[in-house]
Amino acid sequence: MKKSVISTLIGAVFAATSFASLADDASGPSFDYVNLSYTEVELGYESDTYSGYRAQFVKSFNDVLFVRTGHERFGRGEFNTEEFEFSLGARHALDNNASLYAGVGFVNAHQSEARSYLGYNVFSGVAIRASQDLELHAELNRVHTYSETEVRSEFGARYYLSPRLSVNGSYGFSNKDREQMRVGVSFHF
Repeated sequence: MKKSVISTLIGAVFAATSFASLADDASGPSFDYVNLSYTEVELGYESDTYSGYRAQFVKSFNDVLFVRTGHERFGRGEFNTEEFEFSLGARHALDNNASLYAGVGFVNAHQSEARSYLGYNVFSGVAIRASQDLELHAELNRVHTYSETEVRSEFGARYYLSPRLSVNGSYGFSNKDREQMRVGVSFHF
């Protein structure tokens, strides 16, 4: 199941590059938005599913630099995990509809019955505006917290209901046997 989802998402991202050239009336990928998503996480070493949310704010300073902040929380019962992120990133437009981006920042992680830990994250990705209504993204994120490094991958899509409002969904996994799915809404400015 996991391999078929990954293969499908990777194929969709690569296929979107051909659609991107056809999307002349669409603006580029969005780097100015507020997002709220429902998150469902499955940890491979347990058979339990955890749910929660992620709130994210992304704002461009200019055509190159942007800031990204976020808060994610998921759990069940007495167990919960929280992460706060603050990152600075840069993007490079490949054309009007596709951008490569990368950044670095701080992550403050907290798990129930454990102390908080200030770590760092390094991320890179690609965002493609496949059409006026559809945006695709793929991202790799290296997060170092609690003296451990986790490499996370996320593939997602955003469908624009209007120029200012979109619904989004994503699938992610990590080298620490963590899988997650998100569904949410974004307000673009």
